[in-house]
Amino acid sequence: MIRAAIIVFLVAALATAMLAITGEPGHANVVWLGWRADMTAAAFVLITLFLALSAMIAWRLLLWAAEAPRRAFRARAEVRRRQANDVLTRGFVAAAAGDGSEARRLAQKAAELADEAPGLVRVLAAQAAEAAGDAVAAQAAYGAMLGLPDMRLAGHKGLMQLALAQGDRAGAIAHAEQAYGLARTGRWAWRALLEAKLEDRDWSGARELAKGALDRKIVSPIVAERARAALLAASAAQLEASADPKSQAQALEFAVEAAKLQPGFAPGVVMAARLLGVSGKLARAAQVLEGAWKVAPHPALWLAYRDLRTSETPASEPIACANWPN
Repeated sequence: MIRAAIIVFLVAALATAMLAITGEPGHANVVWLGWRADMTAAAFVLITLFLALSAMIAWRLLLWAAEAPRRAFRARAEVRRRQANDVLTRGFVAAAAGDGSEARRLAQKAAELADEAPGLVRVLAAQAAEAAGDAVAAQAAYGAMLGLPDMRLAGHKGLMQLALAQGDRAGAIAHAEQAYGLARTGRWAWRALLEAKLEDRDWSGARELAKGALDRKIVSPIVAERARAALLAASAAQLEASADPKSQAQALEFAVEAAKLQPGFAPGVVMAARLLGVSGKLARAAQVLEGAWKVAPHPALWLAYRDLRTSETPASEPIACANWPN
């Protein structure tokens, strides 16, 4: 409206200036419904300008009146949104502080206000139930999240933690597996599955998880290589106890691969050297130990080298897989 008024004023000023320069006032006749009006050109311009401005003002007032209900609705929605944000914030703070009753009260109030953030309301309801110690309500809240595509991962994580708290290991693993299948970057799900594999001494499954973590970029290549080396060494230790020649050969293969992946992982290198020595490959065993010593000197490497040179085989000891990714 302001731009239009400025343009009209400029046009009127230009027309008036031209009349003043030419010295000809001009005249205008207006006939409308039997009425006749005679006036100068300047008066006609001023009257036209006034009528145009009046029409624009009237139109803007009409639009303002027509949009009044919409403005009122938007204002009420904005107030409601601010109230919902405030309630949600106070609810999450109460849940984090462990005030379950206050958190549940605020969660109920947020459910009435936060029409645009149902996901946050569900999360607050679940956390409030957990803070209040109501496992049934928390399970119901997290279960409701499974019906929303954007919240399934959070629902599975909450249900997994509840299952662990209740001692339901199988249920926790099931939720972790479903979450791991949903999100390529679900680090917590991968970690839970890895710990389960380690507890079950399922070294093969743990190695697949370590490889999957690298493919999904859940962990860095260095961490993935350390994990694989430790798992290969653990697998070799498990197979070494078998009297089956194929298992012995597989144990040697795993140990050598572990030494290649992480020369600085002394348990894997020592096992590889011992199995190579048992297989009669003394030169290669010495080469593996010497290469590892250059990377990361360790007393265990020196002892293994000494036993290798004196044709003594050290006693088998459990492999300490301590370098797991955090």
